[in-house]
Amino acid sequence: MLQLKISLIHVKEKQRQIHSKNILSLFLALSICIAIIICWKNIAADQEKSVSVISNSSYTSGTLPTIVIDAGHGGRDGGAVGYDNVPEKTYNLKMAKQLQVFCQMAGLQTVMTRTEDQDTDGKDNGFYKATDIKNRIALAEKQKNPIFISIHLNSSDSKNNQGFQVFYGLKNEKSQLLANAMHQAVEQSNLSTRVRDVKSAPQSVYIQKNIKIPSILAECAFIKNGEDYHLIKDPVYEQKLMFTFLKGISEYIHTNLKQEK
Repeated sequence: MLQLKISLIHVKEKQRQIHSKNILSLFLALSICIAIIICWKNIAADQEKSVSVISNSSYTSGTLPTIVIDAGHGGRDGGAVGYDNVPEKTYNLKMAKQLQVFCQMAGLQTVMTRTEDQDTDGKDNGFYKATDIKNRIALAEKQKNPIFISIHLNSSDSKNNQGFQVFYGLKNEKSQLLANAMHQAVEQSNLSTRVRDVKSAPQSVYIQKNIKIPSILAECAFIKNGEDYHLIKDPVYEQKLMFTFLKGISEYIHTNLKQEK
């Protein structure tokens, strides 16, 4: 009888522990849901402002630019590698897809240079970087009224280098206008660990040297910097940063329209 009472007490204690764990799990789940809702409410409020900038302009749907979103690298070309051996191409694609969603929600036409973990050289027998790059340029330049936004992560031998930087293409004067708008949007967001100066793309960057449409290359963070790397691994941070890109795009559209009048 004594053993039976002890067993019953043990069972009840076990049930109490399970019940407490379930309550804690439920509380954590609700907390996460509330945080997500708050985050998206803030994004939605900001997005309404950006959509307003676009819709209240004198652009029609026929004259709004097509946003060509280039997820840097892909396939056999992984780009730089972070601390846990996840290559740059993975983060670039995630951010590019998020930017596409925000642009489409704002009523902008989008074209992606890639939507999967693949390069664009069209070859099965190895990787041809030159073909890959030229294919991205050709895809972008055949769109109607296009602007080209290439998303990358920076890398440096010094782990102290950090922050965001945008480079503009060399063959279209509007590239610098687009770069300045993006720089300002990121700077005002206070999202980045550092916002570096806008610069023209180095001669070694083939796309930005040769593409004829308004174009930028955005180095979103340094993949080998611990603080930057912690940020880019956070999906909510990626969403906020890509929404900031939409704000930069909308400001470019608005400023470009005023200059054309």
